[in-house]
Amino acid sequence: MLDKAGLIQSSVAEKLPQEYIDRCDDLLTLLNTIWKSPMILFQKLVPSDLNELDAKGGVYVIGMLSSNEILYVGRTKNLKRRLYTNHLMGNQSTARLKKYLTSDELLREFAKSMEAVFTLPTSAEYDKASSYKLAKEFLRKNCYIKFLEIDESRLRGLTEGGLAYAFNVRFIEDEH
Repeated sequence: MLDKAGLIQSSVAEKLPQEYIDRCDDLLTLLNTIWKSPMILFQKLVPSDLNELDAKGGVYVIGMLSSNEILYVGRTKNLKRRLYTNHLMGNQSTARLKKYLTSDELLREFAKSMEAVFTLPTSAEYDKASSYKLAKEFLRKNCYIKFLEIDESRLRGLTEGGLAYAFNVRFIEDEH
């Protein structure tokens, strides 16, 4: 029986396999492709504008207009439903990004600029409905979406993870 050190040494090649290097090159291509894709503004987002994307699956990024900071990377089978129904109009169970925003300093700063009252979820005065409404307004005024069509589910998942890492997203789904 091999000891732990012997097992590790015998199971790992000394040189990084070329297929892994090639995937990193592919990720760089995906980064450039999504970055150059058309920008969809949340402020103009209505379902009819997304009809051409209705049944398209892929990976999307949500970024800030002012800084290009990427807040969120997600994947979906149906872009229209995910962006409009979930992210913009959704409730706590479907609108992850709004949920993340309600616990973040970004929303507090936005509330100050709008002269709105906002308390973080840890406060006894926290009003979930008002904070979700404020998060929706934040998205409308400050954010955009870029989308990359990808048909295969597994590839969407891999791409989502790679882009989230590369863009160093602000919000990432908690482990479960």
